[in-house]
Amino acid sequence: MNRKSKRLLSSCFVEELARSIRRYNRNITMDNWFTSIPLDEKLLKIPLNFTVVVTIRENKRENPPELLEL
Repeated sequence: MNRKSKRLLSSCFVEELARSIRRYNRNITMDNWFTSIPLDEKLLKIPLNFTVVVTIRENKRENPPELLEL
């Protein structure tokens, strides 16, 4: 399994989990294998009723520069 398919698999897993709990005021906590900036942005656009706590690696290419300044 290459890196791109791993990312797709993890994103699909998170999106399915998010759909299954969207009306229950829950929290999803993810480590850096399951999250990415594009996935986080996608989840923010969907009107879901839960929160997400993530860890993000500093060296991911998709990280915006503003995030690294924190």
